[in-house]
Amino acid sequence: MKRFWLVGTAVLLSSLLGWSFFGQESTVVGDSVDAVEESTSTPIEQSSELIADTTDEVIISGNQTKRPETAVDVLSTGIIDCSSRLYLNDRSRHDAVENIAVDSNLIIAQFAHVNTLEAQLSYTLGAKLQDIEHRFDSLLDFNQQFPDNPIALALLIESCASIKQPQRCDNVLIDQAIAIHQDNGQFWLSLAALYLKRQQQDLALAALVNVEQASYFEDYRIQVILNHLNALEAVEGLNTSTITFGALSHGIEKPRISRPIINFCANSATKDTSVTQLCLSVGQQLEQQSQSFEQRYAGQKLQMQYWQEIGDVEQELVVKSRQKVLRSDRRPKNEKRLEKAFVLALLNRNLLRGWLENIQGVGESEARQRLIVRAQQYSATHGEQACGVGNEIGLR
Repeated sequence: MKRFWLVGTAVLLSSLLGWSFFGQESTVVGDSVDAVEESTSTPIEQSSELIADTTDEVIISGNQTKRPETAVDVLSTGIIDCSSRLYLNDRSRHDAVENIAVDSNLIIAQFAHVNTLEAQLSYTLGAKLQDIEHRFDSLLDFNQQFPDNPIALALLIESCASIKQPQRCDNVLIDQAIAIHQDNGQFWLSLAALYLKRQQQDLALAALVNVEQASYFEDYRIQVILNHLNALEAVEGLNTSTITFGALSHGIEKPRISRPIINFCANSATKDTSVTQLCLSVGQQLEQQSQSFEQRYAGQKLQMQYWQEIGDVEQELVVKSRQKVLRSDRRPKNEKRLEKAFVLALLNRNLLRGWLENIQGVGESEARQRLIVRAQQYSATHGEQACGVGNEIGLR
């Protein structure tokens, strides 16, 4: 019996979905909480797979699943229920959605021959490259053609910490990226991870000082999806479903840059008080400034390590209390409304774009609440017509 999970509750598509609409694990993932917290027993580390299990399910097997013919179900949520457009209750509908994935793959592959920044970046980041080494090479080529692009430079430095030869990120490339991202704490985290991999501890500590002093955190995952949206919208004749599903399904995987920082701070805790204090400050900065659930949790983990090291039980309890609040934010009580709002956003580019932009501006938790409000307003204005785009892909 095969299960199709519609939405989870963490950030982006992997956090919307237990697995993607295209029969494979989503590539749009954040630093999983598993990655930052492998040794603790707190429930939050279960990440999106467990969280997805809390949502409603539809069984794709024979006639076991029964959905109403009408899309209207607003009594309890104020949001039109468009799930029947997306649930895959028979093979023909499953094929329809798989065809969308194939179509968007082919379109993005053709962007190799379109000489615009958005199309070239969409191709560089959306093409089905085999591994991070190929992606790094493609990003280098893109940087030669379009120098000083903030997305490409940030992702190049991230990739440097994962490729087999991190020394390929030479000082020229690093200086180029610093000039663009000198106030971006997320960039300095990536650079610290790179230096740690190259065993350049002094440079890593200097990078962490810049994390501590950063004025904002931006990892560009949302920008990548918005870039795909823009590039696909520029293609004449594409329907909404191909554009939205294509953009979301071609998001990129985030390297787990928090893990080496946490491990370094844990190993350095008893050796140098100044390092210990710096790790605490970085953790506080991450929790307060990052818009990402995962990075906020990583910040709490860094703080917890510090208080445990010095034996301050009272401060440990304070951090544990904030972890509980973060778990609550990550698994909201209004999951049914959130599920419907996500589905409606997948069928409406304006809702989808607004939600993504709000994640950048106000963070994941507030962006979800705003999406719910906008979905309610859209449902009240458009009624059953709000779900009409589903007909474009052969779904009921």
